[in-house]
Amino acid sequence: MNLWITSHIQVFPNRLRQTDYDGTTEIFRPVSVYYEGGQNNIALYPNPVTHDELNISASDLSADSEVLIRVSDINGRVVFSHMLKTNETGFLKNSLDLTGLPKGSYLVELHNDYISGFFKIIKN
Repeated sequence: MNLWITSHIQVFPNRLRQTDYDGTTEIFRPVSVYYEGGQNNIALYPNPVTHDELNISASDLSADSEVLIRVSDINGRVVFSHMLKTNETGFLKNSLDLTGLPKGSYLVELHNDYISGFFKIIKN
């Protein structure tokens, strides 16, 4: 399963609501936050996982940045967590050993400062 995040400028309107310790609230005028993202190709394979090894590859990430990998079971419990690092060109390629996990469905989260991706995988 692949997640594609397309390259285009997105505008996100935001409004700040501030509540002080005394309970008074102030709402500020809306501002636009501009995001110009690149195209990130993230792939997890094979899916279903058949030999206890899940391969992860991602491109066009930030150079030398850390990417958090979390695997959660269907109850939301984190059963595996690992920090990976991209290379100097922003490419990530790694394999996760899922030997200790029983057969079933899992949610894999990839997260860093610029991107979050969620993937459903099945371990046979």
